[in-house]
Amino acid sequence: MASEEEKTSLSIVEPIAPIEKLCKACGKPIIRKIYVTQKEWLNREYCSRKCFGKAHIKTVVRVCPICVKEFVVVGTHDHPARYCSDECRREAHWRQFPRMLPSQLGIPDEFWKLPYLAGLVDGEGSIKVDRSGCKNNIQVVNTDLRLISWIEKNFGGKVIVEKRATKRRKTLYRWSMSRQQDVLVLLKLISPYLIIKRDKAENMIVDIYNRLRKHFPEFVELGLLPSEGQSQTLSRDEIVRWWYHV
Repeated sequence: MASEEEKTSLSIVEPIAPIEKLCKACGKPIIRKIYVTQKEWLNREYCSRKCFGKAHIKTVVRVCPICVKEFVVVGTHDHPARYCSDECRREAHWRQFPRMLPSQLGIPDEFWKLPYLAGLVDGEGSIKVDRSGCKNNIQVVNTDLRLISWIEKNFGGKVIVEKRATKRRKTLYRWSMSRQQDVLVLLKLISPYLIIKRDKAENMIVDIYNRLRKHFPEFVELGLLPSEGQSQTLSRDEIVRWWYHV
Protein backbone atom coordinates (compact mmCIF):
# COMPACT_ATOMS: atom_id res chain seq x y z
CA MET A 1 0.00 0.00 0.00
CA ALA A 2 1.28 3.51 -0.86
CA SER A 3 1.62 6.05 1.86
CA GLU A 4 -0.39 9.28 2.07
CA GLU A 5 2.57 11.34 0.80
CA GLU A 6 2.88 9.12 -2.29
CA LYS A 7 -0.84 9.43 -3.00
CA THR A 8 -0.71 13.23 -2.86
CA SER A 9 2.36 13.29 -5.10
CA LEU A 10 0.62 11.09 -7.71
CA SER A 11 -2.51 13.27 -7.83
CA ILE A 12 -0.58 16.52 -8.34
CA VAL A 13 0.45 17.19 -11.97
CA GLU A 14 2.89 19.96 -12.54
CA PRO A 15 1.63 22.49 -15.13
CA ILE A 16 3.49 22.55 -18.42
CA ALA A 17 5.19 25.82 -19.05
CA PRO A 18 3.46 27.64 -21.98
CA ILE A 19 5.47 28.08 -25.14
CA GLU A 20 5.01 31.34 -27.02
CA LYS A 21 4.08 30.60 -30.64
CA LEU A 22 2.97 32.80 -33.53
CA CYS A 23 0.66 31.87 -36.40
CA LYS A 24 2.48 31.40 -39.69
CA ALA A 25 -0.40 32.91 -41.68
CA CYS A 26 -1.53 35.99 -39.72
CA GLY A 27 1.33 36.42 -37.22
CA LYS A 28 -0.96 36.54 -34.20
CA PRO A 29 -0.04 34.64 -31.00
CA ILE A 30 -1.55 31.18 -30.70
CA ILE A 31 -3.58 30.68 -27.52
CA ARG A 32 -3.30 27.23 -26.04
CA LYS A 33 -6.54 25.64 -24.90
CA ILE A 34 -6.81 23.53 -21.75
CA TYR A 35 -7.76 20.37 -23.61
CA VAL A 36 -4.80 20.52 -26.04
CA THR A 37 -2.12 17.95 -25.33
CA GLN A 38 1.58 18.69 -25.30
CA LYS A 39 2.15 16.84 -28.60
CA GLU A 40 -0.66 18.70 -30.39
CA TRP A 41 0.58 22.00 -29.02
CA LEU A 42 4.13 21.45 -30.26
CA ASN A 43 2.87 20.53 -33.76
CA ARG A 44 0.43 23.41 -34.05
CA GLU A 45 1.48 26.12 -36.55
CA TYR A 46 -1.74 28.07 -37.19
CA CYS A 47 -4.17 29.79 -34.85
CA SER A 48 -7.33 28.66 -36.65
CA ARG A 49 -8.67 26.59 -39.52
CA LYS A 50 -9.15 29.77 -41.54
CA CYS A 51 -5.44 30.56 -41.39
CA PHE A 52 -4.60 26.95 -42.20
CA GLY A 53 -6.79 27.14 -45.32
CA LYS A 54 -5.25 30.45 -46.44
CA ALA A 55 -1.76 29.00 -46.14
CA HIS A 56 -2.56 25.92 -48.22
CA ILE A 57 -4.81 27.37 -50.95
CA LYS A 58 -3.04 28.04 -54.25
CA THR A 59 -3.48 31.46 -55.83
CA VAL A 60 -2.73 32.72 -59.33
CA VAL A 61 -2.20 36.38 -60.28
CA ARG A 62 -3.66 37.38 -63.64
CA VAL A 63 -4.17 40.58 -65.61
CA CYS A 64 -7.67 41.58 -66.69
CA PRO A 65 -7.71 42.25 -70.48
CA ILE A 66 -10.36 44.98 -70.10
CA CYS A 67 -9.15 47.23 -67.26
CA VAL A 68 -5.52 45.96 -67.28
CA LYS A 69 -5.53 45.40 -63.51
CA GLU A 70 -4.05 42.48 -61.65
CA PHE A 71 -6.41 40.20 -59.73
CA VAL A 72 -5.92 37.06 -57.68
CA VAL A 73 -7.58 33.79 -58.68
CA VAL A 74 -8.00 31.20 -55.96
CA GLY A 75 -7.30 27.77 -57.38
CA THR A 76 -5.00 26.18 -59.92
CA HIS A 77 -3.58 27.55 -63.15
CA ASP A 78 -6.44 25.92 -65.08
CA HIS A 79 -9.05 28.14 -63.40
CA PRO A 80 -11.30 29.66 -66.13
CA ALA A 81 -11.48 33.17 -64.61
CA ARG A 82 -10.33 35.75 -67.18
CA TYR A 83 -11.81 39.02 -65.90
CA CYS A 84 -11.53 40.73 -62.55
CA SER A 85 -15.25 41.56 -62.16
CA ASP A 86 -18.67 41.06 -63.70
CA GLU A 87 -18.55 44.55 -65.24
CA CYS A 88 -15.39 43.71 -67.19
CA ARG A 89 -16.90 40.40 -68.28
CA ARG A 90 -20.05 42.13 -69.60
CA GLU A 91 -17.97 44.77 -71.38
CA ALA A 92 -15.88 42.06 -73.04
CA HIS A 93 -19.05 40.37 -74.20
CA TRP A 94 -20.38 43.57 -75.79
CA ARG A 95 -17.04 44.44 -77.39
CA GLN A 96 -17.28 41.32 -79.55
CA PHE A 97 -20.84 42.20 -80.64
CA PRO A 98 -20.03 42.65 -84.38
CA ARG A 99 -17.86 39.52 -84.43
CA MET A 100 -20.57 37.15 -83.20
CA LEU A 101 -21.95 34.28 -85.21
CA PRO A 102 -23.83 35.15 -88.41
CA SER A 103 -27.41 36.25 -87.95
CA GLN A 104 -29.97 33.45 -87.79
CA LEU A 105 -33.02 35.71 -87.66
CA GLY A 106 -35.59 35.36 -90.39
CA ILE A 107 -38.06 38.15 -91.19
CA PRO A 108 -41.18 36.63 -92.77
CA ASP A 109 -42.98 38.37 -95.63
CA GLU A 110 -46.45 37.59 -94.28
CA PHE A 111 -47.60 40.39 -91.99
CA TRP A 112 -49.77 38.18 -89.75
CA LYS A 113 -46.82 36.14 -88.48
CA LEU A 114 -45.38 38.98 -86.40
CA PRO A 115 -48.57 39.55 -84.32
CA TYR A 116 -48.94 35.79 -83.99
CA LEU A 117 -45.41 35.49 -82.57
CA ALA A 118 -46.12 38.42 -80.24
CA GLY A 119 -49.16 36.57 -78.91
CA LEU A 120 -47.07 33.45 -78.31
CA VAL A 121 -44.40 35.44 -76.46
CA ASP A 122 -47.11 37.13 -74.37
CA GLY A 123 -48.83 33.89 -73.43
CA GLU A 124 -46.27 31.08 -73.64
CA GLY A 125 -42.94 32.90 -73.68
CA SER A 126 -40.63 35.17 -71.74
CA ILE A 127 -38.35 38.16 -72.29
CA LYS A 128 -35.51 38.15 -69.79
CA VAL A 129 -31.79 38.52 -69.12
CA ASP A 130 -29.71 35.45 -68.30
CA ARG A 131 -27.95 34.94 -64.97
CA SER A 132 -24.67 36.41 -66.22
CA GLY A 133 -26.39 39.70 -67.05
CA CYS A 134 -24.85 39.73 -70.52
CA LYS A 135 -27.40 38.17 -72.86
CA ASN A 136 -31.01 39.14 -73.45
CA ASN A 137 -33.23 36.24 -74.46
CA ILE A 138 -36.62 35.70 -76.07
CA GLN A 139 -38.15 32.30 -75.34
CA VAL A 140 -41.31 30.37 -76.09
CA VAL A 141 -42.07 27.09 -74.29
CA ASN A 142 -44.72 24.61 -75.42
CA THR A 143 -45.44 20.88 -75.53
CA ASP A 144 -46.41 20.91 -79.22
CA LEU A 145 -43.34 20.42 -81.39
CA ARG A 146 -45.21 21.60 -84.50
CA LEU A 147 -45.64 25.08 -83.02
CA ILE A 148 -42.02 25.34 -81.87
CA SER A 149 -40.78 24.11 -85.25
CA TRP A 150 -42.96 26.68 -87.01
CA ILE A 151 -41.34 29.50 -85.01
CA GLU A 152 -37.86 28.19 -85.81
CA LYS A 153 -38.69 27.87 -89.50
CA ASN A 154 -40.04 31.43 -89.83
CA PHE A 155 -37.86 33.37 -87.35
CA GLY A 156 -34.72 31.29 -86.84
CA GLY A 157 -33.31 30.69 -83.37
CA LYS A 158 -32.82 27.28 -81.84
CA VAL A 159 -35.00 24.58 -80.32
CA ILE A 160 -34.08 22.34 -77.40
CA VAL A 161 -35.88 19.78 -75.26
CA GLU A 162 -36.61 21.47 -71.93
CA LYS A 163 -38.03 18.44 -70.10
CA ARG A 164 -38.44 14.84 -71.16
CA ALA A 165 -41.81 13.15 -71.15
CA THR A 166 -42.88 11.11 -68.14
CA LYS A 167 -46.04 9.23 -67.18
CA ARG A 168 -47.60 12.46 -65.91
CA ARG A 169 -46.41 15.06 -68.42
CA LYS A 170 -45.57 15.55 -72.07
CA THR A 171 -42.24 16.51 -73.54
CA LEU A 172 -41.59 20.25 -73.15
CA TYR A 173 -39.82 22.10 -75.98
CA ARG A 174 -38.23 25.54 -75.86
CA TRP A 175 -37.49 27.96 -78.69
CA SER A 176 -35.02 30.73 -77.87
CA MET A 177 -33.31 33.66 -79.54
CA SER A 178 -30.19 34.88 -77.73
CA ARG A 179 -28.01 36.66 -80.30
CA GLN A 180 -28.21 40.30 -79.25
CA GLN A 181 -28.53 41.75 -82.74
CA ASP A 182 -31.39 39.38 -83.55
CA VAL A 183 -33.08 40.00 -80.19
CA LEU A 184 -33.04 43.74 -80.79
CA VAL A 185 -34.47 43.50 -84.29
CA LEU A 186 -37.12 40.96 -83.33
CA LEU A 187 -38.24 43.00 -80.32
CA LYS A 188 -38.53 46.11 -82.50
CA LEU A 189 -40.78 44.16 -84.86
CA ILE A 190 -43.12 42.52 -82.32
CA SER A 191 -43.18 45.14 -79.52
CA PRO A 192 -46.17 47.06 -81.04
CA TYR A 193 -48.28 43.91 -80.77
CA LEU A 194 -47.28 42.90 -77.23
CA ILE A 195 -49.71 43.55 -74.38
CA ILE A 196 -48.44 41.89 -71.20
CA LYS A 197 -44.69 42.04 -71.89
CA ARG A 198 -44.54 45.33 -73.79
CA ASP A 199 -42.83 47.16 -70.91
CA LYS A 200 -40.17 44.46 -70.65
CA ALA A 201 -39.56 44.58 -74.38
CA GLU A 202 -39.21 48.37 -74.44
CA ASN A 203 -36.85 48.35 -71.45
CA MET A 204 -34.73 45.67 -73.09
CA ILE A 205 -34.58 47.65 -76.35
CA VAL A 206 -33.40 50.74 -74.49
CA ASP A 207 -30.80 48.67 -72.60
CA ILE A 208 -29.37 47.18 -75.81
CA TYR A 209 -29.29 50.60 -77.48
CA ASN A 210 -27.43 52.13 -74.53
CA ARG A 211 -24.85 49.37 -74.52
CA LEU A 212 -24.32 49.66 -78.27
CA ARG A 213 -23.87 53.45 -78.02
CA LYS A 214 -21.36 52.97 -75.22
CA HIS A 215 -19.18 50.36 -76.93
CA PHE A 216 -19.74 51.23 -80.61
CA PRO A 217 -20.13 54.99 -81.07
CA GLU A 218 -19.24 54.58 -84.75
CA PHE A 219 -22.68 53.00 -85.31
CA VAL A 220 -24.30 56.33 -84.40
CA GLU A 221 -21.98 58.25 -86.74
CA LEU A 222 -22.83 55.92 -89.62
CA GLY A 223 -26.55 56.34 -88.95
CA LEU A 224 -27.06 52.68 -88.08
CA LEU A 225 -28.17 53.58 -84.55
CA PRO A 226 -30.23 56.54 -83.33
CA SER A 227 -28.42 58.97 -81.03
CA GLU A 228 -29.45 59.34 -77.42
CA GLY A 229 -31.74 62.28 -78.09
CA GLN A 230 -33.38 60.88 -81.22
CA SER A 231 -36.47 58.73 -81.33
CA GLN A 232 -35.84 55.00 -81.18
CA THR A 233 -38.92 54.01 -83.14
CA LEU A 234 -37.82 52.69 -86.51
CA SER A 235 -39.90 51.57 -89.45
CA ARG A 236 -39.81 48.04 -90.82
CA ASP A 237 -37.54 49.06 -93.73
CA GLU A 238 -35.13 50.85 -91.39
CA ILE A 239 -34.99 47.83 -89.11
CA VAL A 240 -34.21 45.53 -92.04
CA ARG A 241 -31.53 47.97 -93.30
CA TRP A 242 -29.93 48.10 -89.85
CA TRP A 243 -30.05 44.31 -89.61
CA TYR A 244 -28.19 43.81 -92.88
CA HIS A 245 -25.57 46.52 -92.28
CA VAL A 246 -24.49 45.90 -88.68
